[in-house]
Amino acid sequence: GRVSATPLLPGCARESPAPADRTAETGASPAASQSWRRGTVRFAASGGWWRPCDGGAEGLLVDPTGALRQAVALVSGDRDAYAELALVEGDAPDSGSPGGRRTAFMVTAINRITPDSEGGGCGREPGAFLIRASGNEPFWAVEVTRDSVVFMQPDAPSRLAWAAPAPLVREGARTWACVAAGQPALNFEITPQPCRDSMSGATSSWSAVAVLDGRSLRGCAYEGLGGVADHGPRKETP
Repeated sequence: GRVSATPLLPGCARESPAPADRTAETGASPAASQSWRRGTVRFAASGGWWRPCDGGAEGLLVDPTGALRQAVALVSGDRDAYAELALVEGDAPDSGSPGGRRTAFMVTAINRITPDSEGGGCGREPGAFLIRASGNEPFWAVEVTRDSVVFMQPDAPSRLAWAAPAPLVREGARTWACVAAGQPALNFEITPQPCRDSMSGATSSWSAVAVLDGRSLRGCAYEGLGGVADHGPRKETP
């Protein structure tokens, strides 16, 4: 069900609550329709702190499941981490602030956590893709946009592109079956479960499998900032 901000963020929420969190145990899976907020996260013994990339209000970070704190510890230890999160903004008691309250943000879903210095921190402009996936050894990447699905790798063919088909959706997973005359077929699937990059340690919200001309490649995926579910047609399968 929905994650309620009322017990943790008393006061008036300044944004609509995020969609339902699909994994109550971890809190790390992406929501079905989501807009992500970019910023840096730091945890100390006293709690968490959120600093948005756009220079907006900073505040306390409420992590009801502990999933974010665990992911940040794995990715960056006690240093700042870059994060793309769904947040409910409100306020919380703080004896050190004027009026005894301060801005606070409750985490309702996690899209991506990386070391602050790597892989698209606040200093790097976000891409226009809906989904980006990648894997290591062999290295590969897939980007899904409104109009296309693009496969990239160091070896030839280094880039293959298809017109984006409507994804098939089943039990939260999304599959793009890509075919075009004169080039290999690609079956690209993402599944909503936390995934950790085997080299950088970055944590993201989807696992990914790309099958190119019968060759299966595994990796991790994350959403563009506008989310994936509401962009373009899709076909629900039973």
